Amino acid sequence: MTARPRRLTQTALLLVLAAATACGPPPEADFPPSAPPDALGRPELAPTARFDSLREGSGPDRERLQDETDTLNARAAALRARAATLDTPVLDEETRTRLEDGLAQGTE
Repeated sequence: MTARPRRLTQTALLLVLAAATACGPPPEADFPPSAPPDALGRPELAPTARFDSLREGSGPDRERLQDETDTLNARAAALRARAATLDTPVLDEETRTRLEDGLAQGTE
């Protein structure tokens, strides 16, 4: 056997062995099974940021936000009033009756 086929055979054997060892899970992935979620219980929630001190110490910003809130409330009230005026029948009773009579005559 010459050197070239022997080198190809050794390379092929090395690739087959490398591929065979790569088929299993790595040893660092051998974790124990986790406990079921019901067995762990509910997590205890930690207190989050406190905004009370920020709200008390923000005079101009607080007034500006209150003004904006009042403006938005006024706009919402105006839109509700406008929507109430649009909530009327499209056809008056006379027109509705005339159209229904014409429809009834056309289907006979």
